[in-house]
Amino acid sequence: MEDLKLHGAWTSPYGQYVLWALKLEGIPFEYIEEHLSNKSDLLLQYNPVHNKIPVLVNGGRPICESTVIIEFLEEKWPQHPPMPSHTQGRAMAWFCAKLAQEKIIADIASGSVAHWMSFIEEVLKLKLFNAEKFRRLQCWMENFKKVPMIRENLPDHE
Repeated sequence: MEDLKLHGAWTSPYGQYVLWALKLEGIPFEYIEEHLSNKSDLLLQYNPVHNKIPVLVNGGRPICESTVIIEFLEEKWPQHPPMPSHTQGRAMAWFCAKLAQEKIIADIASGSVAHWMSFIEEVLKLKLFNAEKFRRLQCWMENFKKVPMIRENLPDHE
């Protein structure tokens, strides 16, 4: 078994993108939560150019940037491909991945917002979201949080 470590942060949609890809594919790894306001020496060592997460460390060698990491996973573990095997499907998947990243991985970012909405409303003692007025959005938020792998990896409110 390879020594695989993912440096990420629960607040980062890019880190969540890689975390969920690893979990969905069943690839064992160690997760290291980074504090973005106080970055670890290891993170700075592994990504000296951008000092950003996610960073996947494979046997002591870092791989940076979420799309690069996904491509690495596909090539390293072909038995667990995160992308379709046929060229047209792969092209469409990469197009969607690129589009999603340009839009800050909309579902993941939105899912994170959906997860924290009730907590934010509770702290502010203010209703920010009207579920009756936005029924489709409310339905989407509930369905997103019901996906087992998503539900099991959402950060706690506490």
